[in-house]
Amino acid sequence: MKNIIKAAKRYAESAMRQMGHAATNAESFGNDADLAPGMASAFTLVELLIGMVISLIAMSSLYGTHVCQQKAAMVQEEIVGVQQNIRVAMYHMEREFRMAGCDPTGSAGAGIVTAGSNSIAFTSDITGGEGDGIDNDNDGSIDEADEAGFSDGACNDSNEDITYGLFTDTDGIQKLGRKSPSTAAYLPIAENIDALNFVYLNASGGVAATISDIRSIQITLVARANRADNGYTDTSQYLNQQGTSIMPIPNDNFRRKLLTTEVRCRNLGL
Repeated sequence: MKNIIKAAKRYAESAMRQMGHAATNAESFGNDADLAPGMASAFTLVELLIGMVISLIAMSSLYGTHVCQQKAAMVQEEIVGVQQNIRVAMYHMEREFRMAGCDPTGSAGAGIVTAGSNSIAFTSDITGGEGDGIDNDNDGSIDEADEAGFSDGACNDSNEDITYGLFTDTDGIQKLGRKSPSTAAYLPIAENIDALNFVYLNASGGVAATISDIRSIQITLVARANRADNGYTDTSQYLNQQGTSIMPIPNDNFRRKLLTTEVRCRNLGL
């Protein structure tokens, strides 16, 4: 746009230099009274040039406004995408973490298996009633399909032994993944996850010393946009709820969002 305005200024200066010549030439034509009946004076070349310059300046201003609005819309779209991505990831973890250690029969040994700073594995006994030989719904029949939602005293059914962590797929994008014995490998839950952090708390709200002391989990996620924004540099420091940095300062052109929450594992310690 700056080049357009410079060009417009050059046209205007050129037009002003020609005004003297145009005025001299106009004297030889006289005024409107000297023209033949029914004829009127037309625009001069200088007037046309000045009109073009003014139009060019106005168009360049409109173009600049359009570019700014378009960029703002793209940035907003990226931010919304990041927020949706990170909320979906958090929703899945919150829902399943609350069920960690669910053991209605008291014989499944369900609970947290491993508790890392960026990965966690846990078990729960929430299915399998359709094959445990018990009339779980008290309707006079055993091992019916509608008894699948009852526990069976073991954590070997689908979705009862779960691991969450970060992994990088063949496309080179880091993702939040979930796996179980039935899937073996991580399945993606959310893409472009730059950081995943867990802090394990005991019943009094302090950091748990052992796995058996865990009663709640603080989860912190950092997700980034899919595209870089060359007009933006991320110099933010990303901290968990304990005030600990969970990733280096990026210093790149990606926009990011941090989301953190605390989940009470209601089945632990019962």
